[in-house]
Amino acid sequence: MFKLNFKPFKKSNETYIWKVYTKAMKPHIENIWGWDLEWQKNNFKNALAKFKTEIIEFENKKIGYVQYLISSKSLYINMLILEPHFQSQGIGARIINKIASVNLDLPIELRCFRVNNEALNFYLNNGFEIVNQDNEFYTLTKYIITARDNQMVIL
Repeated sequence: MFKLNFKPFKKSNETYIWKVYTKAMKPHIENIWGWDLEWQKNNFKNALAKFKTEIIEFENKKIGYVQYLISSKSLYINMLILEPHFQSQGIGARIINKIASVNLDLPIELRCFRVNNEALNFYLNNGFEIVNQDNEFYTLTKYIITARDNQMVIL
């Protein structure tokens, strides 16, 4: 079994995270709204301030990052991005399972671009359900069965 670690964000990782973010998100954002570099940089910095950000490492090598926020009602994943050559290897599913195991009482929520079929299929294949949609996004939720009482947690 491979070793997967989550390291807290450090300012020294900002350039790495920006590179991963732009590589993954720019094609979808350009397709929907166009890429406004200044707006993207500001939004990126705001997300670093608002969400808990962790670097994902595999065998001591950075392979992506996750951003999330825990509230009393859910764990919201703002970003979960793996570098392309680490996708489709079960790593993303392990990350989702780890997040779910740490937060048994909270459903996991996220938004996914409607134009990003690969990400949508990943989330659907990992137990998420589409609970809402608009012109640009699907809103997805993974309801968690708790180990204590086998009750589904619903918002």
